[in-house]
Amino acid sequence: MKFGIRTMYMVFGIFILLGQFIFSFGCQKYSMNTMLIGRIIFGLGGECINICQNAMIVKWFFKSEIALPLGLTISVSRLGSVMNDVASPMMIVHVSIFNLLDNNLISENIKFT
Repeated sequence: MKFGIRTMYMVFGIFILLGQFIFSFGCQKYSMNTMLIGRIIFGLGGECINICQNAMIVKWFFKSEIALPLGLTISVSRLGSVMNDVASPMMIVHVSIFNLLDNNLISENIKFT
């Protein structure tokens, strides 16, 4: 049974949102097990959505044009990680951890849509 790239992209995006929500909830309740479950769900969605992105790129571009889109996809992903590593410590000084996690949940929602 095939579901298609777009359908699975949506499913894995929902995994990312759900995982971030569960992680944020676990942080607010000080529950390490809940946070761990949230990160596992987030990781499952995040890694699988990369496969969907690569499948979309392979489908949309010719073989001779595929290197640049794949490189840009990886670069933007890594840039987002670096921005998170730089901005999170600066933001936590000004806001609480719970506001920061809620903002991360909102930003995941924006990235997904």
